[in-house]
Amino acid sequence: VKSYIIKKMLDLLNSKIDKYLLQLDANCKLTFDEYFEEKIINEKGFECSYFNFSSGERRTIDISVMFAFMEIQKILGKFETNVEFYDELIDSSLDERGVNCVLEILKERSTQKGIYLITHRKEIDSIVSGEIIWLRKENGLTSRTILTKNNK
Repeated sequence: VKSYIIKKMLDLLNSKIDKYLLQLDANCKLTFDEYFEEKIINEKGFECSYFNFSSGERRTIDISVMFAFMEIQKILGKFETNVEFYDELIDSSLDERGVNCVLEILKERSTQKGIYLITHRKEIDSIVSGEIIWLRKENGLTSRTILTKNNK
């Protein structure tokens, strides 16, 4: 029974990972087997280790797997939330292209639920729409500024 469930879920999981790797413009293909051992094929068609990739490429793989598992939870668990929080999702290792790809996925998700992205990237206000809450800490006190932007 366990192997049947795992194999059934693996096809779905691997297809969702493919979907997000494609959306994030990744240069690899990742699949898991029934023991959750990963197989990563690079853009030249060679199998390689996760650690052969740059930190940005690894971050892209990590984010793809995260989004895939979130979809699996929704589909198989019949459980969905109406709000999601992402803390520093785009703050490390991603270049401008990677950040834009992640933000496109979040924009798609925001049509169905509230999305809160916590980030230290100051340039984000020129990219996103909706409400931006700036928190600044000075002399031990935190102040808040709210900027409301038109939806793009």
